[in-house]
Parts: sequence; structure tokens; C-alpha cells
Amino acid sequence: MKLSPFSSSKPLRRQFSHETLVLLMACMVAATQLTACKSARVPQHARQTGTQAASQPAPQPTRVAAQSPAFTAQRMLPNGLGEPVLLRPGATTDLILSATWCPTCMEMDRVLRDPAVAPYLKGRTPAFLFVNEHQMMEGTTEAPEAAAEHHDLRPYVLHPETIGSLPGPAYLWTNWPSGHMQFPTILTANGTMGELDWLTKRLGVPQEALALAFSRASVPRS
Repeated sequence: MKLSPFSSSKPLRRQFSHETLVLLMACMVAATQLTACKSARVPQHARQTGTQAASQPAPQPTRVAAQSPAFTAQRMLPNGLGEPVLLRPGATTDLILSATWCPTCMEMDRVLRDPAVAPYLKGRTPAFLFVNEHQMMEGTTEAPEAAAEHHDLRPYVLHPETIGSLPGPAYLWTNWPSGHMQFPTILTANGTMGELDWLTKRLGVPQEALALAFSRASVPRS
């Protein structure tokens, strides 16, 4: 029997078709599994342990601001001292270390009350801090006598009549350290400042307004 030249290819075609079908089925299964993997929800712990920059920004370190120093003081009232309080310079509060016998301090007080400077104090709370001037003259820093024993400020400052005209509350610094002090000195949350730097850099008073205020002050600058 003569064989057709194509008779031997029929089994090959059937075998090839069967292998192709198996291969196609395998590809479909793989594609289905891949699609399922892509659509599956990623567990929370897996997202957190993955590449953080791709999912959410890395947490920034928290900056802890250095706390400004605190001062134990008592409010100076016309009839004596109030209860002890804790004073601390802050963003809008500055402490002015002052003295009732200091001419520069008295001039500073007048400058702060001047109409050219007063607008720059809005929103701010300057507080005046005094030490026991009698004890300072004697070279001792012992705690002042109890407020109940005195009904005025004469045991604490040399010129108590000047306290009432200050452009801010006055306090007696009850735990002041020994050593040299310069008056006036401004104690801010960022450190100490001289009065001119405080007026121009901290309060932002223009030079023209400052010159006008000083010219109207009765005590001449040295």
C-alpha cells in the first residue's frame, strides 16, 4: 500500500495539538495565579516592613525645645509682697532685671512708656525683676523677710515709689545668685540681651522711633 506523504503527519498534528493545549492551560493557570497575587490585599505588617519611602514618608525626629530657666519670685504690690510664683521667659514674655537706684533702668522705663515705642510692646508681657537691694548692698543673698511682717516695699528696694510707674508687673527675685549683676539685663527664652539689642532685634523698634524715645527721656545716656 502506498502511503500518502501526509499520512505520517496526522499523529504528529494530534500530538502537537495536545501539547499546545497543555501549554496553553498551564499559561492560563499561571496568569490566573499572578492576577490573584496582584489583587490580593497586602497585610499591614508587610507594608510596614517594606520599602517605607514608597508607601509613606519616613517619620521625622521630634525636636524638643530646651526649656528656659525659671525664677522663684514674689509679686511686688503697693502693700508688700504677694505669694511666691515661678517666672519663666517665653515667646511673648521677657524678664527685665532692673534696680530702683539705676539711672539707666529708669531711663529704660520711660522709653518703654514712650508713644513711639509702646506699640511694639503689644502682645508682649515685659516683667520687671528686682533683687533685695538692701541685702545686695550688704553683700548677702539671704531670703527676704516674710511678707506678712511688712506692709510696703521699703525693706526690699531703695526707691519703692518707682515700682508703681513701671510699664509692667514687678517681682522680687527671692533666689537670686551671688555675683556681679548688670542693670538692666533682659532675660529671654533664648538667653540674656542688652537693652538696645532687645529693643531693636527682639521688639523690632526702628532706629528712628528709638532715637525719638531716648531724646524725650529726661536722664541722659552715658
